[in-house]
Amino acid sequence: MEALQIYHHLNPEKKDTSFQLKRMEAVYDQHKGAPAEPHRHNYYNVLLVKEGRATHHLDFHEYAVQDQQVLFVSPGQVHQLVEHDRSSGYIISFTRDFLIQNGINECFISDINLFRDYEESPPLNLDGDILARLQNYVQLMESYLDKDYQFKFEAISAYLKLFLIVCNGACEPLF
Repeated sequence: MEALQIYHHLNPEKKDTSFQLKRMEAVYDQHKGAPAEPHRHNYYNVLLVKEGRATHHLDFHEYAVQDQQVLFVSPGQVHQLVEHDRSSGYIISFTRDFLIQNGINECFISDINLFRDYEESPPLNLDGDILARLQNYVQLMESYLDKDYQFKFEAISAYLKLFLIVCNGACEPLF
């Protein structure tokens, strides 16, 4: 049996990277549709799925992924996304250091209760208005990544925090 892959860095070429944003379509194309093996990483992942059909294996649970959902993966969780078709959406990855460096207390992450280390963590279903708002925040994060502003990561972290607050508000009736 092969050892489980653990990803320690968001970007192996730039090990100090603490925030990354990718389009799901680009990742699918890069891997020619082949799913990654089950793995862990030492950072947070948020998948905003605009359109997609997939199965998300997270720890010992399996979830159907559909249009207009968001998924949360905590550091250390074993997961695998098996796309049945090419999905569209975003993958937001960030480290604990990114939170600290940009004034987001890590207790914020635990207080919003979106990232659960060892419990069930089903995808969060979104209505069209919330999806549009979240996409807007992600597009704003993406626009700042392309700039060389002095405070670009502070701006990105502000949009990330708003993104997570809106997600928390969308799932509050669940808790």
